[in-house]
Amino acid sequence: NVASILGISGGRLEKDGQADITLIDPDFEFEFKEENIFSRSKNSPFIGRSLKGITEMTMIGGKIVFERDVQDSGRR
Repeated sequence: NVASILGISGGRLEKDGQADITLIDPDFEFEFKEENIFSRSKNSPFIGRSLKGITEMTMIGGKIVFERDVQDSGRR
């Protein structure tokens, strides 16, 4: 519904349509570490905690713009 509110196309998966989608693995668990932070500020109450759920892939306009490196063990 966000696309219709903004007056832009999207928000649907259909044949021959442009795919804007994020695939997540809700069961993936990992320890959040300081190197997971891409901000200049490296403080977070989540450092050292076990978190669940991770983005596997994001597509915009039918093109993959992000794909998690499985060798990276959760670091993004």
